[in-house]
Amino acid sequence: MDMINKWTTVERFIENGRMLSKDQIIYLLNREEVLDLVSCNECKHFTQYKKTNCGYCPFSVDLVTPDHYCGKGERAEDA
Repeated sequence: MDMINKWTTVERFIENGRMLSKDQIIYLLNREEVLDLVSCNECKHFTQYKKTNCGYCPFSVDLVTPDHYCGKGERAEDA
């Protein structure tokens, strides 16, 4: 999943005036830096426990679910 930094995007809209056309908004959004979010079930650090919907992550204190996200997510080679 891709995600943009919403505060940076809002600041760009403010800098460029309030009245922007649809094409101008699309242009600004396309220029924003995009982050690749990796859910736990796609992460190489996640280990799914058998017969449960939880798993282990070395970066989390609690058990995590496969649809969880964190800042340490690294996409597994086969995901």
